[in-house]
Amino acid sequence: MAIIRCPNCKNEISGRAISCPACGIILQKSEISSTINICRECGSELRSDYSFCLNCGCPLDTKSNKSSQPQQIEVINIKPSKTTKKKRKTIIICIILVIAILASVALSQKIKTKNYSETLSSISTLMIEGTTSAEEAGKLIHDVWYNTIFEEFDSLTDEFTMDSDGYKFYDDFNEALSNLFNDYSFSKKLDSIKENLVSVNSMMKELTNPPKKYQEAYIILKDFYDAYLELTNLVLNPTGSLQTFTDDFNEADSKVANALKKISIYIE
Repeated sequence: MAIIRCPNCKNEISGRAISCPACGIILQKSEISSTINICRECGSELRSDYSFCLNCGCPLDTKSNKSSQPQQIEVINIKPSKTTKKKRKTIIICIILVIAILASVALSQKIKTKNYSETLSSISTLMIEGTTSAEEAGKLIHDVWYNTIFEEFDSLTDEFTMDSDGYKFYDDFNEALSNLFNDYSFSKKLDSIKENLVSVNSMMKELTNPPKKYQEAYIILKDFYDAYLELTNLVLNPTGSLQTFTDDFNEADSKVANALKKISIYIE
């Protein structure tokens, strides 16, 4: 293309020039950029890729024409995924289940403790009744035995120790004891002692593995039970001599009394 004159300053310039290098006037649209900068000193229009004004030489602030508005940040409403919701729901359910289980265990333990306390009181009362009956029966066995051997009169034992005429004591104390054990009233007393023993044995099975609160009470109860068994067995099955029976009976009776004092503080 030929040399032409700038329509503004009349200087000779190339016909391909986009702008006049002398005055900076725009001669044709740039394919590079359509953005026009304005010189802040002389007001000349300049291409956006110029770094200084071709007219006055003032450096161009390429950032001056850019938007000064602060960048806006859009906050997106992030919704939890289905997997997150499911995990959260599972955790909540697990927590509820744990709380329910702990509450159930606590309630169960409370009920167990209450039931244990009631059973402990019941069996203690039952053994007291059994030992009282055994003491009465044991004393009568001793008296019949003793009075037959030593021919002692006693309105409570004469019907067992003397013959039908009531004038002579039996020569064999076993005959007197047989009369006693065959007596309807005495045999009924022995039956009640046996029934008491069966009930006590059954309840003792319920008291194994006591709660921590009643572990000491169970040990004392076990001592009471052992003394109770010893006493009732002596009465239900008297053996040996009068002396051994008397000694064993008194010893068992003493054990019962001592154990009863200890267990009484746990009886409600």
